[in-house]
Order: sequence, then C-alpha cells, then structure tokens
Amino acid sequence: MEDTLLEEIVESLDTGFIVFVHRHTFELLSYPDPAHWSELDALDQWLAIKDRLEAEAADFVEIAPLPSKESYQIMQDFAQQVQDARLRERLLEALRSPKPFRHFRHMVDESDEADAWSAYRLARIKAYALARLAEAWD
Repeated sequence: MEDTLLEEIVESLDTGFIVFVHRHTFELLSYPDPAHWSELDALDQWLAIKDRLEAEAADFVEIAPLPSKESYQIMQDFAQQVQDARLRERLLEALRSPKPFRHFRHMVDESDEADAWSAYRLARIKAYALARLAEAWD
C-alpha cells in the first residue's frame, strides 16, 4: 500500500470519516461518520457512495473512526510521556474533568507540546488503520 494512500486514510479518520478501501484496487471511498457529524442533512450528498458501498460490500474493507475509548487512551498515553511534570499533571487533570476531550485539546493546543501531540496522535491513528487493514487481509 502506498504511503500517500495511508496518509489519506489517516487524514479521513482524523476528521471523523468512515473509510473504505477496495480489496483489489485500493480505491478509497469515505463519508462522514454520523456519530461524529451532527449535520445529518449534509450526509445526503454522500448517498451515492453509501449506495455503492452497500452494493459492493464484499469488495471493500471498512475502517471506522477510532472509538472514543481508544481516543481517550491515546490522550492518556501521550500525557503520561510528557516530560514537563506540570504540563503532564494538567493534561491528566483535563482527562479527569467533565468534557475531557475538549479540555485536553485546549490544554495541549496552548502548550509547547502541540506539534508533538499532533504527530503522536497521527502516528497512533496510522497504527490503528494498519491494524484494521491487517485484520481484513488475514
């Protein structure tokens, strides 16, 4: 599989899309995950893709966005490896608060670790995607 295809899969997953990879041609199709996108009206524009996927279901491998539990674990793992003890504790505290995803993102975005977080998150999404693809091709 080409790196550019894998990067496209990761980008789509990161933005809350459900991704489908054709088993033979590696054609990539995706549409917004209704669980992550509140504007369900906008999903109508994706009906042609959904219809095709339904008709050719056996030909495509589905990669759903990371479950919330797994996303939370990624944030926790990142926070625990932050070298700055004060920031590490603030990130872990954000994860224990109501709306942990929002508070964590705000906290990390306002820190010197924003780029490191982005790279870490994308690497973990890439590993997740590769694992889903490996399961499908076994």
